[in-house]
Amino acid sequence: MTRATLARRPRATTRSESRSLAAAPGSVRHAFGSLRAGLNRHALATIAIALIAGLAVNGAAAAWYARAGFVEPVPRLWLLSLLLPAIALLIMKSQAPDQAWTLRDNLVLLALLAVTAPLYLVELTRVPFQISTDEVTIMYYMRDFLTQANPDWFGLSTYFGLPSMVFILMARLGQLLGGVNLSTIRLLNASCGLLCVLTAYVWLRAGLPRGWAALGALVLGTNHALIAISRMALRDDTSLLLELIAFAWLMRGLQWQCPFRTWLGGLVAGLAWYTYFPSRVTLVVWGLFLVVLLIGFAARMARRNVLTLGIICLAGWGAVVSPLLVAGRNAPADGITHVRSQLLLFPEGRAAQQTWLHMDTEQEAIREQLRRGLTVFNNRASDLSTMYVNPGYGFLDPLTGILLWIGVGSAAAGRWRRRERLSSRSWRHGPGPMRLFAATGLFSLWLAFTVIINKAPNYTRLLVLLPFIAYWAVEGVRAVAGLGHRVLARIQWPAAAGPLELGSLMVAAAAGWNIFIYSRYAVDGWHRSEIVGATARQVMASAARPKYPFYLVVREDCPYYTWGQPSFWKDWVGFFAGPSQRTILLSPDHAQTDPPAAPFTMFVTDSCWKELRPVFESRYPRLRIANMMPDGSRLAIITERSP
Repeated sequence: MTRATLARRPRATTRSESRSLAAAPGSVRHAFGSLRAGLNRHALATIAIALIAGLAVNGAAAAWYARAGFVEPVPRLWLLSLLLPAIALLIMKSQAPDQAWTLRDNLVLLALLAVTAPLYLVELTRVPFQISTDEVTIMYYMRDFLTQANPDWFGLSTYFGLPSMVFILMARLGQLLGGVNLSTIRLLNASCGLLCVLTAYVWLRAGLPRGWAALGALVLGTNHALIAISRMALRDDTSLLLELIAFAWLMRGLQWQCPFRTWLGGLVAGLAWYTYFPSRVTLVVWGLFLVVLLIGFAARMARRNVLTLGIICLAGWGAVVSPLLVAGRNAPADGITHVRSQLLLFPEGRAAQQTWLHMDTEQEAIREQLRRGLTVFNNRASDLSTMYVNPGYGFLDPLTGILLWIGVGSAAAGRWRRRERLSSRSWRHGPGPMRLFAATGLFSLWLAFTVIINKAPNYTRLLVLLPFIAYWAVEGVRAVAGLGHRVLARIQWPAAAGPLELGSLMVAAAAGWNIFIYSRYAVDGWHRSEIVGATARQVMASAARPKYPFYLVVREDCPYYTWGQPSFWKDWVGFFAGPSQRTILLSPDHAQTDPPAAPFTMFVTDSCWKELRPVFESRYPRLRIANMMPDGSRLAIITERSP
């Protein structure tokens, strides 16, 4: 070896120099060093006192609720227990405001609102034509809560033991808009979907530049499954909305070492427990992320502070859900059975999986579950919840499904943990924390919906995966756009577009693909009709006529609806009738021997109508027939009084 070669060899670093480098700007230890400075002993003492005071009041509220139910001052004490720590943490908040958020971000939010609002809000009552029976059932429970003088906001409903709060809240808001009906509840759910787009941008800005965060929000907001479910009279979007709000607060709280923001994130994670069940993964995913962060990425000197923020989040969550946990002690039996039937861990869940897939054995059903679950981002499996059945299309469009894995692969190939140094600024604005969090969320939920929770793919459950899908899809867009820009620059292509412009074209293509997929579902509903939607719209056309009756002819061999039982069918028709109108079940024999007095509308199958037609045509000269289905298998017989 020559002297020149020896001169070029780097000198070995001593232990003392390694320590100084670890604490230097740009190192992991330096990145978390400010966390230690931000949470000194005085700050930790203040946090402890605020949490103890709040949790003491919260414990009193929970004990009072357990003894006396939902009475005053239980809700006031509960709210006070949430506000006390929040006020204390806000007063001691000494961190600088988020310098990354500027007026331009507000303008981006307005632009996102203008672009996506038509997808969610235009022609809600008419599109989709299809009306799910779940929409009718959920609206029935909302109306029922409006009739109660003092509904229990913390309790469990009789609808599979689901929490009552989201039903009561949407019922009250629907009442303000004109009543609980198809138009108002669809508007509320669609508004939640639209807010999800805006909140996704706020969350993505924690780890992406402004333009790329906007594209990620568009990936989420133009997903055809989210658009479809948002345009139904459901409450499922609330789970995604609260998940995104919680993640936005928690990530900002961790990045800026802010106990106040972390407390708010914990509160929202707790409120998510009062909505649709999948939103309960919010706390689980965040907890897994903190565990991974503590084990593999946080410097020793920062672990105490990360744990402190984790405890604050957990305390906020516990303060919100404590009444719900009390109410859960008296959960109805059908609610417990419903939960067990959703999980492959229990015999009820495996049996339900076999029933839904019409398989001969449980083993075959589980194998099919694994196949569908593992390929959920790239297959064409339709919604197994039957809420949004659009044959031939999967949960993601093919382009987004490919970009998702390109994003994951580019991050893995780049070995971001080794190559990206976490300085104080990069920790707050760089991709490292968000990539780790997005990876934790994507893979943990993907595997959970495959091997633990049945009925894969269930689109309403998969909505909670959309934030992580959007993040990794936009990372894939960045990788492809960056490569394309370099290729165009190398060949000196005239007026070569930048990476963001190329990425915008790819996201626009994916958005157009999703809009096309949903339009197929919407157009199919109007062309092929759907029995619940067609019948409901026929009823709504006469809902303003006082005391106008609707008859539903039922017999075991000629069911009007494709599933359910006559008591359900009566509710599915009666919900859309006016306040003074009645819905009456009628047997074919009774309709022949004692026909009702005109005017009325009677819903009947074609087979039953063949028996009734001679009698009705002779008795009602002003009779007309409307097809509820294009094939004429379901009919509406409309009569008027003779002049």
